[in-house]
Amino acid sequence: MPSVYRSTPAFLWYNATSERPAGLPNYEIDGLGRVVMVAGEVFCRFHSAETGRICTDSHRWSSLGALKKHLRDAHKVAAAPSSAGSLSSAHDQKTADFYHDLKRRAEGEDVASSTPRKPQAIANDAALFTVPGQAKKT
Repeated sequence: MPSVYRSTPAFLWYNATSERPAGLPNYEIDGLGRVVMVAGEVFCRFHSAETGRICTDSHRWSSLGALKKHLRDAHKVAAAPSSAGSLSSAHDQKTADFYHDLKRRAEGEDVASSTPRKPQAIANDAALFTVPGQAKKT
């Protein structure tokens, strides 16, 4: 089943844009210090820790893979690996919500956004902080 987020007005707007929209939030960081990316991303939203400014490369990258390479080469940061498989309905909706929030931010609204992540990626991060020999909390 194709992803629903790809047919939403917000993603279609994002995908039709040739220059990075204004107001994109910085990447969230996972438990290993890697940037967390969203399915379909093609614009760099890396903000310098020293200056707080967003990347000067505002053009559209050809693919998520090309954007990951840019992050590695230009900003010396790794991207968290994408989980294999298609998006669940819930994750697909969260991805659609993410692009909706990006569009609202570009239009000047003060909107908090959160990077959607697959449950397996979140579980992998949680495992990083489990102390060996102690029971996991459920």
